[in-house]
Amino acid sequence: MGRRNGLGAWGIGVWLMAAMLGGSAAAQNPPAPQTGTVAPQGRVLEQQSVFFPDLATNRKPLTVEEKFRLSVKTTASPGALLGSALGAGIDQATDTPNGYGQGAEGYGKRFGASMATRATRNLFGGFVLASLAHQDPRFFVRGEGSFGQRLGYAVSRVVVAPRDRGGYGFNWGGVFGPLGAEALANLYQPVAEQTGARTVARYGTGLAVTAGVNVLKEFWPDIFQHLGLKKKK
Repeated sequence: MGRRNGLGAWGIGVWLMAAMLGGSAAAQNPPAPQTGTVAPQGRVLEQQSVFFPDLATNRKPLTVEEKFRLSVKTTASPGALLGSALGAGIDQATDTPNGYGQGAEGYGKRFGASMATRATRNLFGGFVLASLAHQDPRFFVRGEGSFGQRLGYAVSRVVVAPRDRGGYGFNWGGVFGPLGAEALANLYQPVAEQTGARTVARYGTGLAVTAGVNVLKEFWPDIFQHLGLKKKK
């Protein structure tokens, strides 16, 4: 078990290093920004997304209060609820972590733990750290370029974030928010999950999931457009 956790932590370290290097390159050479108070590249949506409330609808920097409200909306969004429900179902099927048991009680514990961790991550990363670092926690859809360029852009947002006053920087909230959330999660995780190795493993998995969700966010307007439900601005 120790060897397995060691390999997992090593793999997570390699993934994080690759993501940070890729994110640094994206920050140094981003596509030409559009006009506005703040200059993140990409489009903004005409209306706020119910499924993903953190998709940007304007380029005006958020106030501290708006960042707090966004963290709450993101936590309670249909996307968050569905993600936690599906994740709890998968963990239930694989009995992970096995300390929660099975049946309705086990599923409820898994779902509750997922939502609690999500809430902590959004509050700590999307509100506290984003406010202290003067960074924008929203996701700005690039909407242009090849599939590979858009894919790379979406993944790089894990470690790169627009600053409130323009430009880009290291995504303090996106990187350290989940770490703080997983550390706090040890208060309600089963005892076997409270080790340093398991905390790091959950953290790495969470970042990988965030990268995947970012890809979905990048192409979310396209999905709606192709379905004839919404036009891109």
